[in-house]
Amino acid sequence: MPAPRLHPAALLLLLGCSDYNFNGKPAPEPAPEVAAAPALLAEPLAVDLGSLTLGGPELSAVIALNSVGDADLTIGALRLSPGGNYFTLTSAVPGPLAPGASAELVLTFDPVAVGEHLDTLIIQSDDPARPTLSLPLRAEVVDPGVPSDTAVVEPPACACPEGFTARPDDSECAQRVESSAVWLGERDAACPILPYFAYGNAGARWPGGAVTADPYWGGVGDYTTWRLNTVGVWACDATGSTAGTEPVGEWIGFAVCVDIAEAGSYLVGLGADNRMRFSLDGVMLFENTDDATQNFNYWWLTAVPISAGKHVVELEGYNAGYIAAFGAELSGPFPIDAPTDDASLQARDYAGQLKWSSRDSIGAAFDIGERAGWVCPDGTAYDACADEPVCYSENTAPCE
Repeated sequence: MPAPRLHPAALLLLLGCSDYNFNGKPAPEPAPEVAAAPALLAEPLAVDLGSLTLGGPELSAVIALNSVGDADLTIGALRLSPGGNYFTLTSAVPGPLAPGASAELVLTFDPVAVGEHLDTLIIQSDDPARPTLSLPLRAEVVDPGVPSDTAVVEPPACACPEGFTARPDDSECAQRVESSAVWLGERDAACPILPYFAYGNAGARWPGGAVTADPYWGGVGDYTTWRLNTVGVWACDATGSTAGTEPVGEWIGFAVCVDIAEAGSYLVGLGADNRMRFSLDGVMLFENTDDATQNFNYWWLTAVPISAGKHVVELEGYNAGYIAAFGAELSGPFPIDAPTDDASLQARDYAGQLKWSSRDSIGAAFDIGERAGWVCPDGTAYDACADEPVCYSENTAPCE
């Protein structure tokens, strides 16, 4: 009797059950049931205080932290980055929030300096899907005594302590501290990944939780066009020019010098199999450090304000086993005062405004890693804009 044949639909179902049969790798044991997990939803996703009068009263804004998961949510830390822009966080870190509970954060802004003031509120929590949340802050201060159509009001001069210099917009003082970068040895070359149907099969995930599924983002049509498949990279260890699996169990990545011609609001998109973290000028803006498949099922998007000038983007990925990929993109600028709710972010021209993509690094080498490339001491970042390999950190101080 001839051996029974599987119906094509049944064969496709079997192939789709796990991404770990890819490249001939053995499939692991079935994953256990997903445990209850905390989730954070911040409202609003950005604060724009609009136009304020110089010397007027302080203005406050309230941000709600909502526990929308099915386990207690713990807020780990709150901070302003870069800080010093006349925004003040007057609330303490709230205690654990049970599912359905909320806490309020109060921000104040003191309109004591003419000009546009930008900052970012960084919220860290034990939400496994988004442990670091970045909320853009903006306020503009005008002097009513100077007609706007006859003169441009410059920000007041900023006097700094010894060893510090003023920011270009006189918002605060900064001091750069440099240290040596350590060369660990041979670099890993960056190769394009082999497109895989699970990379982006859920579409794009926006900061407020909305999802977009289409041929560009993912979840619809030819999976080779989905974002992580289009821009993803990994070390060249497989046959030919396609990235494979090694290294496993360590962080690798690259630092890129990005010259921003125009200040504005930018969109950052990321995806990884399995883990990823993204920093701007040494400040962590996004990280997914578990091994959940959602890290590569979605293309994760967030909005951040970026000033004009040179900035260092650091992107790192981590392979927990089997095939690997990670990628990121930076798109913008968009108006700094534009709404940042999910519907408004979805309407932005992401594809038409791309400034940098991880696919630009294909054929080059990873700069940073745990066993290859350059490594910097904890709390410092590798400066890809410097002529020589160097690590740096930055201290800030208010204007005197």
